[in-house]
Amino acid sequence: MLDLEKGCRTLLLELFKLSQKTRLDEHILLPQQVAMILRVDLADTIVFVDFLEKKGYIRCGRPVGSHYSWIKLTSQGLELVMNPANLDTVFDVNAADETPMIALGAATLDKIAEGTDVPDETVLEIGQSLSDVVQALRQQNDEPLRAFLSDLILRGGIDTTMVGVKALLAAHGVEW
Repeated sequence: MLDLEKGCRTLLLELFKLSQKTRLDEHILLPQQVAMILRVDLADTIVFVDFLEKKGYIRCGRPVGSHYSWIKLTSQGLELVMNPANLDTVFDVNAADETPMIALGAATLDKIAEGTDVPDETVLEIGQSLSDVVQALRQQNDEPLRAFLSDLILRGGIDTTMVGVKALLAAHGVEW
């Protein structure tokens, strides 16, 4: 899965491109489109949509029985995207000294742990520890990955190790 900043930036830029092609009252994205743009499961889009909505950059349609039915760029979001310096400041996806936050949603974590006896708190810990491993791998350092896998093997055997490997694959957008 994408890290939170990169995914939010991608959504804002896509909404901006769409607003340039259509009338302003038509520049919306449906949940399926959001999932396709971010390359995540539909349920995992909620993390990105909620974050952007809380910041005031997008507005959502909220029908009964669904988390959201569409998203639309707000004037605040449009202003942010139109000023590249501000966009880079708010969503700095190129910072080498910061570890990006990996945002594995609840649906992905549930799917990863499905059919195993791994406790929910262990699955959550695995999801939270991925940022350091992914950042190290991007810098071609495999030591954190070795430590991560060793810990998984020692902690819970094959089930825990499989959950950890699936989470790592999901963080990279790979289906298993």
